[in-house]
Amino acid sequence: MFNTFRHLQSEESVFLNPLDLILFRNKANKN
Repeated sequence: MFNTFRHLQSEESVFLNPLDLILFRNKANKN
């Protein structure tokens, strides 16, 4: 479920999940 949100790259979905938000920021920082 969390993976699906990330694959959609939907900011709204990411923000709904604090953990996903952290992973999203970490991924963005790597880029």
